[in-house]
Amino acid sequence: MRPIVIMAAVFAFAGCSGDADDIGGSADRTISGFGVSINLPPGWDGRIVKLEPNAATQVLAGNFSLPSAEDFLGAETAKAMGPQSLYVWAADLGSDREHLQPGRWKETSFPIQIARADFGPFEGVASPVEAVQWAIVGEKAILVMVGFGADQPSDDLIAEANAVLATLALD
Repeated sequence: MRPIVIMAAVFAFAGCSGDADDIGGSADRTISGFGVSINLPPGWDGRIVKLEPNAATQVLAGNFSLPSAEDFLGAETAKAMGPQSLYVWAADLGSDREHLQPGRWKETSFPIQIARADFGPFEGVASPVEAVQWAIVGEKAILVMVGFGADQPSDDLIAEANAVLATLALD
């Protein structure tokens, strides 16, 4: 099955439940739910969603106010992004490797990090540029996408994304 099909299936199963946090505040905070957690710096917005028991758990986090109208990162999210905006999206796809495209997924460990080599245009994603990691951590397949509000994000924005990704954990 092609990765785009997997992403489309994950988006289709994007949930409407989970933990939501207000942006702002002066201290980092951790959001968690459905066996996944991530630490959000001050000014970041985020939530963890899951539609039903067999759907992928998704982490949605951004350094801007995420639209509450969508529990995935689509057109509304892209409209809310400015040139210094970035989001982190991660989906815990579970341990069933049968649906994974051979050669694309790599065995790794936390933290999952992105680099410019991971950038590319990806079908169905609305931000100007994205970085994607197809990772197998332990027995779990984790799809990570980082979207940027500018075509050429700064090294500081990439470092900010990686600092947040460094806190991603499976409980």
